[in-house]
Amino acid sequence: MKKGYSKLSDHQFKKGILYTPFNSSLGETLYFSPWALEWLPEYIWLSLILDHYGREKGLEIVGRIIKDLSEKDQILCTPMLSEILSLENEKQRNYYEIVCKWISPNILSPLTLIFRLDKHVVFNEYFLEYGTTIDQKITVLQNVIKKNLFHQTNEATDIRFLVLWFGIYSDKIHFASGIEITNALVEYPRINHDHPKMSLYRSLIRAAEIAMRIEEKNRDLPKQFWDTVGLLTRCEPLIINYSEEGSGSVSFFKDATNTIEYLLANNKEKLLSDDKFSVCLGLATYALKIYKEVLDSQISRGILGRCALRIITEVYVTLKYMALKEQDNPAIWRSFKEYGIGKYKYVTLRARETSLDLTQHHLSPPIMEAILTEDKSEEFINMDTRLFDNQNVRKKFEAINENVLYDLYYEYDTNYIHGLWGAVRESAMLFCNNPAHKYHAVPDITFEQKLRSVEHDCEYILKKLLTLISSFYEFPDFYLDKYGEVK
Repeated sequence: MKKGYSKLSDHQFKKGILYTPFNSSLGETLYFSPWALEWLPEYIWLSLILDHYGREKGLEIVGRIIKDLSEKDQILCTPMLSEILSLENEKQRNYYEIVCKWISPNILSPLTLIFRLDKHVVFNEYFLEYGTTIDQKITVLQNVIKKNLFHQTNEATDIRFLVLWFGIYSDKIHFASGIEITNALVEYPRINHDHPKMSLYRSLIRAAEIAMRIEEKNRDLPKQFWDTVGLLTRCEPLIINYSEEGSGSVSFFKDATNTIEYLLANNKEKLLSDDKFSVCLGLATYALKIYKEVLDSQISRGILGRCALRIITEVYVTLKYMALKEQDNPAIWRSFKEYGIGKYKYVTLRARETSLDLTQHHLSPPIMEAILTEDKSEEFINMDTRLFDNQNVRKKFEAINENVLYDLYYEYDTNYIHGLWGAVRESAMLFCNNPAHKYHAVPDITFEQKLRSVEHDCEYILKKLLTLISSFYEFPDFYLDKYGEVK
């Protein structure tokens, strides 16, 4: 169990949705104000100063800037670029004069790539310089973004500490003496991050800084910053290498196939008239055929491999569910067949009525009609539009005590069957290693990303399926001696 995160049991179920403890208690009153998206752009100039001078000297220099700004005019004492750039020209010049008193103007020159001369004349008067190339400026920006993007890094917390000092000197916030946050603000710049007190101090400073920004809304600068810096740089997609080959065993597949052949040879009469035997071997063969396609087509590390595993899992659960219900409903095996044929009948009738040309369609109406009338005329075949046995899939897993199988196999792989975003993100989108792009996701247009192999899991479910069938019919000794029972 990963520490610091809510357990599934901590979530509250309301009308089909599992709500986190935070969302359940706060509801619509919860307002998100993400550090990286909305606030780092405002304070990026502070991060440039600290990155250039180092933590100790950088904090000291910014402290002097804050003091001078507050003494000049408290209106000037703001760390937010959106507010600084909105000042009238004279006040902007006053601000930049104080900043340039304590730092070299070229330290903030990377920001002229974003806040350009055509719209920010005064800013560029002070900080635009041509001694540094565009690529060098971009590299500096990427470096400080990388260090400060996550809100709990030491570097980001240093910035948030300075924001609090701006608030104190501008008379926007006050702290009573003797409380922990006051002690933290006094001692924070004097001790290193590895000091035992800093773990508490950092958390206090982050909490206090968040409280300052609750009502700040509707600022265009953060979006402008991310849009501009994003367009200045290229994506750096990363491929995750799981360093594994398929772990499936060809020998298991052969042993399973030989076992089915053994059952056929020793129970031929049952295949002619016994619905249970027919369904058991039909489902086992169907699952094995899927697994053979996984092996032969080498799709075990792809999207289709997960779709295959999901089907095999559902086949096993359906078989075990019918075995459970057989005591109360001996005809469930026949019902299963009729349910499936009814589904085929529905498609067949639709195919007869469609105006589409089906000559190139993967559906084959003549074959479907032959299957449909295999046992009796279609005029005597009903179509059940409900779930099989009128029971949803989750209830079937619960009934046969396979909850773990539902949670970790079926539920996960269903994301791939339905093309839900989690599956799309994992398989078709790549992690971009460019901090200026906020480590976003980019399409895997070279189709290089592979997933973890499903071969081991396919074999595990198939062994469970064959173990179940072995409780109905006599299995060959070679299979039982080699694999035993898998539960």
